[in-house]
Amino acid sequence: MPTAALVTVYASNGTDTYAAIPAADGYYMFTGLPAGIYTVTYDASALLYLDVTLNNVSVAYGQTTNLGTTTLVQ
Repeated sequence: MPTAALVTVYASNGTDTYAAIPAADGYYMFTGLPAGIYTVTYDASALLYLDVTLNNVSVAYGQTTNLGTTTLVQ
């Protein structure tokens, strides 16, 4: 994720929403999310970039879910 996009990452399970701000290298992590199905949204504050949403992200207790690399486009 380009740092110029000023991204906040949100994970929502329909009841609760969690937020993370990526480091300069784009890395972020949510810890302690309850198991379930989430919608993950990359919200670019900079108007030049498009937001990205990933649906049906499965989170299991005690495991790490790797979403790979997400690229925001202008």
